[in-house]
Amino acid sequence: MFFRTLGTLDFITVLILLGAALLPEKLLLLAAFYLVVKGATFAYSSSDWASYGDLISGCYLFLFSLGIEIPVVHTIIILYLIQKTMLTFIALGVKASLYYHHHNKRKNFIN
Repeated sequence: MFFRTLGTLDFITVLILLGAALLPEKLLLLAAFYLVVKGATFAYSSSDWASYGDLISGCYLFLFSLGIEIPVVHTIIILYLIQKTMLTFIALGVKASLYYHHHNKRKNFIN
């Protein structure tokens, strides 16, 4: 449930980044804050490379909210967040499928 929530929030962050020109600046700052906090928390606790990516993405979103846009970095961050979100939902789907097949197999064995 926890990773599903994080994946959903990452997806919402991608949508905010894609619609930044039309959405209020507060949403961009909120997404930046989310990524910085999440990235710093997981980088500190696990030293995972993806966490550093979140931290860098959040810092860039802060810069972007100030009007500083670097097109190449912007594209890389969007693609990074999209692939990370997709992989999260794929992993959750595989986990749910394995759980279902494991418990269905046990049920069929008992009958």
